[in-house]
Amino acid sequence: MSNYVGIGLKFYRQEDAEKAAARAKEIQSEVNSEEGTKVEFELFDHEDGYTLSIETLSKYVDEIDLGFDIANRIAASFPEMKMRFYMTWEGPVVMEAVSRNGGLFTLERVRDEDGFFLADDGENAMLIEPTDWGFYEIKDGEGIIPEGTTKIEDFGFWRSGALKSVVIPPSVTEIGRFAFARCPGLERVVIPDSVTTIGEGAFEGCTGLETISLPNTVNEIGMAAFEGCSKLASVAIPSSLDRIAPFAFSACTSLTTIEIPESVHVIERCAFSECSGLTHAVIHSSIIKVSAFEDCSSLRDVEFGPSVSEIQVAAFIHTALSEEDLPEHARVKPKDDDENEHVYKRPEDVEDEDLPF
Repeated sequence: MSNYVGIGLKFYRQEDAEKAAARAKEIQSEVNSEEGTKVEFELFDHEDGYTLSIETLSKYVDEIDLGFDIANRIAASFPEMKMRFYMTWEGPVVMEAVSRNGGLFTLERVRDEDGFFLADDGENAMLIEPTDWGFYEIKDGEGIIPEGTTKIEDFGFWRSGALKSVVIPPSVTEIGRFAFARCPGLERVVIPDSVTTIGEGAFEGCTGLETISLPNTVNEIGMAAFEGCSKLASVAIPSSLDRIAPFAFSACTSLTTIEIPESVHVIERCAFSECSGLTHAVIHSSIIKVSAFEDCSSLRDVEFGPSVSEIQVAAFIHTALSEEDLPEHARVKPKDDDENEHVYKRPEDVEDEDLPF
């Protein structure tokens, strides 16, 4: 196959990807026994799922057609499995298809204003939403998670446009990476006391989420877990947490007040950046890192607890605070230690590599 063309299948569950890879090996032995034809597979783990790449060589048939045919054979082996076929040309994706009932339907955008796609397998066509790739059942807008589930799968409800609410059963201890990410209709989530871990990007881009209750059993919230939840008006940081990850609540523009308990030792970089509606904060954390509250343009009232010991450069850049609002003993100066440089502003002569991350 040309070096300019890439073909493969994409999965959001590791279990599905591994099953497909095992089936690919069977197909590989069949195809490679044919004269003048060779196919190779490789499974990759990416931030947004798992990819099974397909490389084909043939003297007698079009290699792209052969790749699509092989992908179809894999899809036919698992009619209940959700997967996406893609083809790239010199980088950008030029063709996509989704699996439905054991076949691959190519996608063509037909309604830009509402994002619908026309899916066509050559014989049948249907309109589908590109957001509808989740792995759990959704009934009347409510996500159904089976009793006994201990982990909500990575990408479990990812981009599920029909999801409006979900009640997580008390057996769940972990919410996987991007489990509810990009679910714009999700308004309400009930998280039980059994949950200890909320994975990276778990609720990222849930623009309809207004409230969420985090129990005091949660001891880990991953990077960007709630980034871009623009309607989230309030959140109680649990006292079981010792660190707020980078971008954890970034761009939560409806958030107006926040209290960081003393148990949180570190507020990482950009943890609350771009929370433009934030006006009041109570902070007991020891360390506030670079850009932690960057671009919180309305933030003018911050109560610092006695445990605050380090406020890094640019932690409060582009806020309504003045230098006098920050506890003097905690201010970290840039490397040049210029007394005129304000800790809450990014000095013009300080490069990114000079900032302590």
